Amino acid sequence: EMIDKGLVKVIDQKDVRAYLKVFGLEDHTRQRRRIISWPRVGNRCFQEYFCEANFGKMRTPDVRQQMEDACSPLAVYCGTWDMSAAFYQLGYRNGCERWNCFRHRTASGKVIFLAQQSACMGATQNSQLCDEVLRRACVLTTADVAVSHPQYQYEWSTYCDGNRVFSSSAEAVNVWGAAFRARCAQFNITL
Repeated sequence: EMIDKGLVKVIDQKDVRAYLKVFGLEDHTRQRRRIISWPRVGNRCFQEYFCEANFGKMRTPDVRQQMEDACSPLAVYCGTWDMSAAFYQLGYRNGCERWNCFRHRTASGKVIFLAQQSACMGATQNSQLCDEVLRRACVLTTADVAVSHPQYQYEWSTYCDGNRVFSSSAEAVNVWGAAFRARCAQFNITL
């Protein structure tokens, strides 16, 4: 089923560069199985090499800042949005999937190797990528709304695959939300 949906593809064992630890989590409310992957090698490489060189320390939630945001004078009205199945919206470029593989035994008993075609839950960098995608959409949305509705003031924040906007006016939150949804549609982001 995952192959049919394009979430994984069969890969030759010689092309595998790193393995994932994979387990399924039943989501009874949506009647589906959610795949959770733990790419230990990939996480370590990302943290040691890529992250420190390009981003500095990983961004972690600042609870104090979130509390201050909620107490802002603009925090009378709030809107929140969340990327739907966020990690599946981040596709890998050709070749990257070789680093996100796992073994699977078919019903006939044959062992095949599968490569994940999209970002996976459990990979350190994927939360950062979702956060960055939404952050850019928020910056562009704020610029769009500043031109079309300069009378409104906003504050927004993102974390992982969700964001929120605060304003002193419900209409302002609705205007910003409509512009944000349009910007996300332009980026092929499903909320």
